[in-house]
Amino acid sequence: NAGAGNLPHPTLDAIASEVAGKPVTAWCETSDIEWNDAIARAFGVRGELLNGFTWISQPVVYLAPRVCIPLRIAFDHGYRDVGSYHLSRAMLVLIHEAVHQRGVENEAETDCTALELLPNVARAYFGYHDYRLVQRIVMGWKTVIRKVAGRKVRLRVRTARIVQVQEADPDLPRLIGWAWAWHRAAPAAYQGLC
Repeated sequence: NAGAGNLPHPTLDAIASEVAGKPVTAWCETSDIEWNDAIARAFGVRGELLNGFTWISQPVVYLAPRVCIPLRIAFDHGYRDVGSYHLSRAMLVLIHEAVHQRGVENEAETDCTALELLPNVARAYFGYHDYRLVQRIVMGWKTVIRKVAGRKVRLRVRTARIVQVQEADPDLPRLIGWAWAWHRAAPAAYQGLC
């Protein structure tokens, strides 16, 4: 374990456990220095190269600060405070590592499964929706009768009213698009099955 900062959150554990199909804890590292040091000691590579990891024999997924912090911000303040670019990577890494906890070792299979699960996780845990209600101004015409110079006159007048309509919410497709971009930018071992 990295020594400095596990910032646990029950929702991280809930997501990891649901995806894995068993109780799993998320280690949410907050210190880049500690993360980089732990990764160098454990794997012999620079910490910036690893966003998360897990061992199937241990029910823990380890998340780098650049993954942990956007997730925590989204839980505490809403996904719009993080943005799709950063949150998509963070969600993809969390789900990816939890898929490994199912016993899946192949990186390509794991990443493709994570991409499939991401929309439902986004809806269930982060407040994303397929549709949203928006207000629109609807213009129209109506006929009114007015007295003009003592005579009744029919006039057509322009009207406007505000209505609520349901439209596709662009936030979820944007998140999914960025997740696919992160996937396509991953090493070759993560490609090929999606």
